[in-house]
Amino acid sequence: MSSERLAPPRATVIVVRDDDTSPTGLVSALVGTLDGGSGPAPFDVQITEALRPGASLDDGVTAVVRAIRASGAPRWLLAASGSDVRVVAETAARILSGEAGVFGLAGLVVSEAVPPHQAPGVPTLVLDDTTTPSAAVDAVAVFWRDRAGLGPTMSSDFAEVIASTRTSPQTRALLARRALADDPDRRPEVLTATQLDTLRLVADLVVPQRAPRPGAAIDLAARIDADQNLGKSDGWRNAALPPDIEAYRRGLDALADLHLLGLDEQRSRVQAIIDGDFEAPDGRMSADQMQLWFEDARVDLVRAWLAHPATMERIGFDGFANGGPGGAMFQGYDLLGADRREQWEPTMEVVR
Repeated sequence: MSSERLAPPRATVIVVRDDDTSPTGLVSALVGTLDGGSGPAPFDVQITEALRPGASLDDGVTAVVRAIRASGAPRWLLAASGSDVRVVAETAARILSGEAGVFGLAGLVVSEAVPPHQAPGVPTLVLDDTTTPSAAVDAVAVFWRDRAGLGPTMSSDFAEVIASTRTSPQTRALLARRALADDPDRRPEVLTATQLDTLRLVADLVVPQRAPRPGAAIDLAARIDADQNLGKSDGWRNAALPPDIEAYRRGLDALADLHLLGLDEQRSRVQAIIDGDFEAPDGRMSADQMQLWFEDARVDLVRAWLAHPATMERIGFDGFANGGPGGAMFQGYDLLGADRREQWEPTMEVVR
């Protein structure tokens, strides 16, 4: 990935620090950015209150959550070393379950691996405590730029609504996972690498995201590949089509030359498929089948785009924020008129 790419918004790192007044290793390097000990800081650091000796895991999680809220950042990394890694792991697990009441987890920076079941899909940087302070700081900055900080970013206002009691834990859990950055080095699961690249090109044509910077777009193709691998779909398929995965493979193989065409020719090809005028060159998909598959593919791409919380903010949608679980906690809305905003609603600048 080019080092000349535009960087994501500045990172915030929430550092778990215990009652040791002389931190070492990774934590020392991150804490040192506050006083210039590790050189100019390429990211902001928020330190948890000191964890007393013998503090419970719940006490540690509470301290981390308090530091997250104090930072006011819409996206952040959690960092810890030694025995405090378990605090970060448990905090991440509670965030991903929606239980913690905070939103914006982007990644972990730890001195040892976190159990996969506690932070599935969370970008993680493992740095040995023997790493020099300057190398640790550089590694965190690169990790943010090239991995954890990728994808679109929400405003603090919108993130706060997701974190609040206006949003149920179940919904917050879904949005927390959807907001995690896509892995640029991810290998496809049901498609070939060529098919995935073709689907990315199709995604750009069907859902032009107009990302404000390189790396700020959602990798819709990778998300569809992952969903197909898990058997996730809208629950039905046209009888004229093969099963979803096979339909994707055949349809994308039929478009293998798409990258060789100019933009106008690509758009003409898309229109021909929509009009039912394009048959797979290898004969494995008729024009009618290509038309039906492409309709499904477009729905999948748009649904994947709309499911991301940053997209919801972009289109001015906060309809998920209707209260906690159960009818007794349902809060609903009072102001239903066009362009009327309730006091708790975030100020969203809708992009058209």
